[in-house]
Formats: sequence, structure tokens, C-alpha cells
Amino acid sequence: MKVLLIDDDRNSVEALLDELKNNDYEADYYGFPKDIVELVNKLLPDAIVLDLKNSKDADRKIAGLGIKERIWKERFIPLLVYSAFIDLCDDEGHPFVGYVKKGTGSEQKAISWLNNKKNAIKSLSSLKVNISFTMNQVMKSVVEYFGSEGIDNSNIDMLKLLSLRRVAAFIDQYETDTAMPAVSIYITPPIDDYPRLADIIKNRETGVIQLILTPSCDLGSSNHNPKVDKVIVANCEEITSNVKARLALSNDPKKLKKRLNDWSIGEYVAIPSLGTKFKCLVANLKKVTQIDINDICPGTQRKYDILASIDSPYREKIAWSFIQQVGRPGVPNLNFDNMINEIISTGKNS
Repeated sequence: MKVLLIDDDRNSVEALLDELKNNDYEADYYGFPKDIVELVNKLLPDAIVLDLKNSKDADRKIAGLGIKERIWKERFIPLLVYSAFIDLCDDEGHPFVGYVKKGTGSEQKAISWLNNKKNAIKSLSSLKVNISFTMNQVMKSVVEYFGSEGIDNSNIDMLKLLSLRRVAAFIDQYETDTAMPAVSIYITPPIDDYPRLADIIKNRETGVIQLILTPSCDLGSSNHNPKVDKVIVANCEEITSNVKARLALSNDPKKLKKRLNDWSIGEYVAIPSLGTKFKCLVANLKKVTQIDINDICPGTQRKYDILASIDSPYREKIAWSFIQQVGRPGVPNLNFDNMINEIISTGKNS
């Protein structure tokens, strides 16, 4: 794992450099760079260890704070602030931002922080490489598919849209002999603050978790212009012993797996846990209620947070399960401009 150490005084971090190398880290040292993004693009570190003060500046600017802000504005790289002045940082922190105050034993504390994050950092770095590779492959395949004669200024938007869709499909190819983990149904954090069908929401005051059942097209998810004033939701509850007994959920793994693969357990739908956000849930599709659309849309009246969006095709499975109970299908509006022009122009020159 490659670590970039930024400090104005190499002597003050020599011991840390030695410790990094002794712990099998590949360490690069730099003084305060003029352009941190350019340096990061050049070295591609997996993590950065950053001092705050640059004693070579006449006014002893807190140069590291500016570098820290630039890193988080333009890149995502795990960052350890390693300085005698960590009290100058007044942010609330982040799981991938750490703070170690220079002093006796600080080298080991810094190594400990990196070791604790090592597996997660390596996974993130691998993900970045895979996404970059995916983008390169997609752009190459889409352009080659249409050929040089099929690309001009009139269809650049089409190429961009097809490339984006191809990226999503490419990433969805999960190369494994086993089934995808249940958590893979989620898009989280949600794409934006506007609700969609099968979003999981939480009341800010009561903590009640609910599942949205109103079609996305009625919610105005794409154009932010909802067609409805009320949103249909189903209350969710954790799978407790009482819930297991009520739904006759077996403790036999094979029988339980079959029922969960069906998604619908009678009038209930099972919802996988999402880390610390919520445990395994069930939602009763027959016992639904309505909430005000403004309570879940951005604005001063908002009373709910969107915890996660359930992705296709699982979103559609929930919709179909609801339709089988009490619902109706909804479809979004499409932009048919290109298709209309193509149909109109057909036969004109024949």
C-alpha cells in the first residue's frame, strides 16, 4: 500500500518513514507541494499522511489545512493528519480521516491508524482501478460499435448516454460463482434527495422506517414535479422472534433461503439489513398509509430522511408484489423527440 507523507521538515518525520517501511508500506515523502492534485495524480497514493504547519512560510501559514480541503474537494483519499497542531482542525471528522498528534509514541499511533484501515483502503484503491478500467473499456467499445462514420456532432449526447448506461451494466457484472450479497440491492447514499419507488425512509422524530410504494413517475423523481400530494408507504418492522413466529419463518437455512428468494412472504416483503442503518426488516404491503409528499421532498417541511434506494430489478419486484395486493402500475414519461423526428423523416427522400 502506497502512502504519501507531506511535511515541511523531513527530519521530524524520519522515524515515521522508517516505521512505514518496516510495516511493509511504500512511502513517498514530499514537502508542501504547490499543487496537491497534480502530485496525487502523479503518485497515485492509497493514503496521505499530512502535517498542518509549514514553518518555511514567513507567516507560518497553516498550509496543511488548505491541502486537506483541496484533497477532499477534488479527490477521495484516506487522510491522516499528523501534526502538533491537530487542535486547529474543527471539522466533525470522517471514517477515513484520522488525527495523530506528533510526540512520544506518535509514530506507532499513526501506523496503528493505517493498519486498522488497511483492508478498507486497499479495497477502495482496487475499486478506483476497476472503475477507471471500466470507463476505458466502455468508451472504446461504444465508439468502435458505431465506427467513425457513426459519430458526429449530432449524436454526441446519444453516445454519452449510451456510455453511461454501458458503464452501469459493466459494473453490474459480478464475477463470482456465488449469488450476489443481499446488500447489493441498494443504491446508497441515494442518487439525490428526491423520493423514488421502493426508497426506504425514516421519520426524523419517531424513528419509524417505511417503504415507499408510490410509482417514481408520480413522485416526480426525474423532473422534481410530483403528480401526487400523498405518498403511499408501508411500515417496516425488524425481524424479531415474534415476527418470525407470525410469518412462520423457519430456522432451517434451506427453507428460509427459498422464502427469501421469493421476496414476497405472503403480504410481506423482506428487506435486507444495511450496516448500521437498519437491521433486517419486513414491510406489510396490505397495511399501508399515506404521508404528505412535502414531508419527504427537500425543503423546510421535510420530516423524513431517505436511508437507501432499492435498485432495479428489485424495485420492480416490490412494485409487482404491491400490485398483486392492492396497487396499480405506473410508467414514467419518455422523451420521444428523436424517435418522432426519425419517423417523420422516413420516406421523405424516397
